Amino acid sequence: MYRLPSASPSSPPPLPPNNNSPSSPPLLNHPQQPPRLQHSRRHNLLEATNPQTLRKSEKSRPRKQHVKKKDWNPATFFLCIFLCIGSMSIQMIALRKDFEAFTRQSDARIGLLREVVEKLQNGEEVNVEKVLGTGDPEREKEWDEGD
Repeated sequence: MYRLPSASPSSPPPLPPNNNSPSSPPLLNHPQQPPRLQHSRRHNLLEATNPQTLRKSEKSRPRKQHVKKKDWNPATFFLCIFLCIGSMSIQMIALRKDFEAFTRQSDARIGLLREVVEKLQNGEEVNVEKVLGTGDPEREKEWDEGD
């Protein structure tokens, strides 16, 4: 049986194998990390130290794969059109309601003015300020706003 000689306390520890041979890349003072990560770090360091004008542009790099874009769904056009038509119809309904309210209010005011004018033409005494709301801030505001 072969026995290894025991290491004496005065002998130096054995040296690690030489990793700086020409076949392997230098380890950049990080021997515990795999070479792939070291290459990545070296690449980032070179990229960071080179001026931006000297770096390779995205156009000169080869593209990985051309991903085919999906075509439009034929229903997308109709969906957009119906959304526009629906929103326009809602707008038309709101405008119609506003116009009808304005017409009713205008008719009421015109009717009130007609009554005052008829009474004045018949010679009756009418307190125009009271009938039309002069002096009352709320009724004056209604006449000014047109609501």
